[in-house]
Amino acid sequence: MSTRPQPRPTLEVSIVLRHELPLSAHELTNRVGSWLRAQLGPYGEPLTGEEAEILDILRNHLGQQNAISIVEIQRSLERSDRHIKEMVRLLRVKHRIRVGSLRGSRERDAHGYFLCLTPREVDVTISARLAEVRSSLEVINALKGGLSHALAEVNGQLRLLFGGETSNG
Repeated sequence: MSTRPQPRPTLEVSIVLRHELPLSAHELTNRVGSWLRAQLGPYGEPLTGEEAEILDILRNHLGQQNAISIVEIQRSLERSDRHIKEMVRLLRVKHRIRVGSLRGSRERDAHGYFLCLTPREVDVTISARLAEVRSSLEVINALKGGLSHALAEVNGQLRLLFGGETSNG
């Protein structure tokens, strides 16, 4: 009887490369390329042709310093800004791909979409989106009237969840 340990059976597992941060630009480019070749997002959801078109453009725009404006995307794809925004929303929500966005306040400011390389870039995008939510809540409050308590409550919940300032202070 042999006392040598028997090798364990191996199980081949396909590990999905998710968009974890921080990443090197080279590593993220490789991951996006593999998603596009497989026509699958990082969590295995099929990419539509339109989602893949946007992702293919974004793979050349890594990090906020390389953001591409929606106008430039429109020139490449001949799609409406609404359509592009919806495809970006789907890449974020359906595929959980960290697509960042910046809105420049002046002509020379960086603005547009990019694939996030760092947690800071995700935070900048989240802060901008939260500011939009708070602004919308203020408009609703003004139009509806008398909802200031509910607005303060929602703002407080947003602050607890995500940190940062609220519109009420």
